[in-house]
Amino acid sequence: MNNKFITTLLFFFLSISCFSFSKFETEKRFYNQEFETIYIDIVKKVDHIILSDEVLDEINAAILVTKNNDYYQNKLSQTLLRYYFLKNDLKSYLALYRNLINKTEIESHLSYIEVLNYLHSFFNQFALYEESEKIMSKIQAYNKKLPYNEKIYIESIISLNNNIRIKGNSIDVQRNKILESINYLEKIQEVFSPTKYNLLLADRYNLLAITYIEENNNSINLDHCISTFKKAIRYNNHINYYMSALIYSNLAYVYNLKKEYNTAIYYGLKAMDLTKNMPSETTLNRRIHCNLADSYNLLNKTNEFKKSYQLCDSYLKNYEKSRAGILILLPKEKNKSIEETPTSSNNKLIYIISGVIILLLSFIIIKRIKIQNFKKE
Repeated sequence: MNNKFITTLLFFFLSISCFSFSKFETEKRFYNQEFETIYIDIVKKVDHIILSDEVLDEINAAILVTKNNDYYQNKLSQTLLRYYFLKNDLKSYLALYRNLINKTEIESHLSYIEVLNYLHSFFNQFALYEESEKIMSKIQAYNKKLPYNEKIYIESIISLNNNIRIKGNSIDVQRNKILESINYLEKIQEVFSPTKYNLLLADRYNLLAITYIEENNNSINLDHCISTFKKAIRYNNHINYYMSALIYSNLAYVYNLKKEYNTAIYYGLKAMDLTKNMPSETTLNRRIHCNLADSYNLLNKTNEFKKSYQLCDSYLKNYEKSRAGILILLPKEKNKSIEETPTSSNNKLIYIISGVIILLLSFIIIKRIKIQNFKKE
């Protein structure tokens, strides 16, 4: 990449909507009109990045109301994860993650796999592959229990997620695996609502566009990249503001590579307008400002550059800070087991030693009694 740019490649999508009831056979029994209405209303608010305390209260209230319906429990839990992610509340996110990953009573396998898929993407973003691989193992295990159409859908997820790796500030993703994932979805298009199908495609076309950004960028690759990002925008159709902002930010990056800086600024500002309700320290907001800083710098717009650069500055440090924070919060349950293992081993050793001592003492006492009895005789 041209080293005069602050940013390198852009990260992948992480906040996909999950609304509209599917036509998968195993899910039909969970459908409830009242719950569906409540759920869709909440999802639309989170899609539009409305992150008020009232929305959080609505999500938690809905989780209580639907407590006997595992499908809506999973869907609302995923929505709550998205809310915490958009708020940059990693502590609450990871607390909910621990509850979900340890969940044992699962009736709606497909909706639970979708939750796991979302969590897998989160840990992939921070290159925490030990955690994401553990999640993928659970996805693959549950996938074995599903019928044909559901299996095809999960294969589209596995094909995609098993081939995404973060390398520093860039992404390693295989084009053929993304196309394979799209092909899986096309086979079962009829089981999705039009909205959900379009959002799933938007996610994949965003990733597909990234594969056209190469070390030695040429105009043909960059034009393919731009047309594919715009295809993703059309599929999303502003249903999910986070996704729109992400793709606009990606377009800004590519237009910087093409040296079309005013167009890059146009898309950067469109992205910024959509994420104004998100904390400034979130990864996406910092990326947007890094792209804008590049554009302003190369147009010699000093004041605008300084303003954007201040918001972009130390992006990697903040990324590493978030990653370190996750690592601190993650091991708490693990550490208990790790810490308890030596303790239990020590306890076993103490019991063994105590047992040996008791046996020895018993032997000595018995022997003394025998000697005393012998003397008496």
